[in-house]
Amino acid sequence: MGFVRGLIVVVVSVLLFLSLLSMTFFGVVNSSLKYENVEQKSADVIRDVLESGFNLSKSVDNVYPLMQIYCRNNSDYEYVYYSEGFTFSIPCSTVMQGKDAVINETIRDLVRNNYYAEYDCTLFECLKESPLFLISEKTYNDTNNNFYFFLFSSFLLFIALFIFIEKRTNTFLITGSILLICSLIFIKIDAIFSSFSGIVFQILGIFFSNSFSISINILIAGVIFLAIGLILKIFKLGFKIEEFISKFKKSSEDFKKKQNVKILPQPKFPSKKSAKSKRTKSK
Repeated sequence: MGFVRGLIVVVVSVLLFLSLLSMTFFGVVNSSLKYENVEQKSADVIRDVLESGFNLSKSVDNVYPLMQIYCRNNSDYEYVYYSEGFTFSIPCSTVMQGKDAVINETIRDLVRNNYYAEYDCTLFECLKESPLFLISEKTYNDTNNNFYFFLFSSFLLFIALFIFIEKRTNTFLITGSILLICSLIFIKIDAIFSSFSGIVFQILGIFFSNSFSISINILIAGVIFLAIGLILKIFKLGFKIEEFISKFKKSSEDFKKKQNVKILPQPKFPSKKSAKSKRTKSK
């Protein structure tokens, strides 16, 4: 019975580690793929994609004179143009600010269109079609669902570990240690990807751009679990010490009571011989 229980504890602990690791992964990715973060972080990546796919600067050079002509009489409207399968909507107020402003707005427009685009393809099909699929709202929603799935799974595994483990306080210590390991794995992963060149690594850098802040939160959660486990162990040890002291006091008090007990003299009864002699004398 003890072997089976120990095996269950090992299996549940491994599953808890994998679940918490997955939860941390999807938590980092989900936080990184919020639109505000993507818009801020992806400008350089999108610029590289546009320059590698087609010459963005050259495309803007070709269309910019037409933009100026259109916007002179339509300052409150947007100029829509098509290039290499992309559709761009540039406000005339931006056109009047110059060519660089048009390029920056083109990048923001592409980020916005790519992020909110509807994808009717599988993960690998979308990746084959465009790596920018990784920084879309669809990926954000998928990672959000996966995060809560593994969060709930981790909670159930924590309960299972608490039930089967012999020392209940070790449940908090094991969970806290796993959370610390998960936080250390992801805390600098964004810096690792950013150190490599290439569009794929740049996109992965956006994918994990919030890894540090999320890892710090996971680290704090791990410290809290460890602190709870240590506090429970200290209280348990304190209760054992108090129990030992109370038993010691009780035994010493019982010993003193025994020492203070006075032995009362036994009453003397006349023997049979003395009783018979008294009877003969009386006769």
